[in-house]
Amino acid sequence: MIKIFRNIRRSLLRENRFTRYLMYATGEIILVVIGILIALQINNWNEFRKERKKEKMYLNSLKSDLRESQDELKRVAEKTDRVISASLQLLSFSTDTVPMPAPAVFDSLIATTFSYTIAMTNEGTINDIRGSGDLKVIRNDSLRRMIASWDAGFKMIRERENLLKEAFQKNKAKMEEEIDIEKLLSGKTNAIPDDPKRRFFVTDVSHRNRIMNLIVSSDPLNDLYRAKIKSLDTMIAITEKEMKELE
Repeated sequence: MIKIFRNIRRSLLRENRFTRYLMYATGEIILVVIGILIALQINNWNEFRKERKKEKMYLNSLKSDLRESQDELKRVAEKTDRVISASLQLLSFSTDTVPMPAPAVFDSLIATTFSYTIAMTNEGTINDIRGSGDLKVIRNDSLRRMIASWDAGFKMIRERENLLKEAFQKNKAKMEEEIDIEKLLSGKTNAIPDDPKRRFFVTDVSHRNRIMNLIVSSDPLNDLYRAKIKSLDTMIAITEKEMKELE
């Protein structure tokens, strides 16, 4: 094809048909430009198709991770609720108007206050998206911002978890001086030696303050957990919407 065009140009120049030559040269340039534009369009289409394929893969994985993170937050919130409930019940026994429960019940409440845990959310896909520089592949602006600010969204939660951890460690360390924690957690009846000792745990100011500190540390943390669960509902809804558009 190139050889044919070259022969036409030479023929026009030999015959001194300069005007036609210019018209022909202009047409040839236009054809070249059109060819380049078509090639670019095909390349852009291929890139778009590849990015949509990658986006669909990310969205599928992201939805799964978000569901797992939600379940984990719910699990930890429920466990923290049990710590709050047990702590409140223990404090209620500090007054003479509320009778002490059976030893096994009391010991179980004490053991529950040792149920410290943190939310181990699944951040694999989010880390992959950000670490690979593929954040631009996610077209939805809101979803892209949520992914980019994931760590910031958990900052307050992690700070509150640290406060609860400190409260838990202080309570456990003091309890270890007076009772056999291993026996207590295994459900053995002689972990706390007698009823006077149990009464002491709920009337002594130092013990009561540590139990109250567990409540003060746990309650705001659970508010943050539940708020994050709701925000993940929004994130999941956006993800599902984007996935439907890619079907």
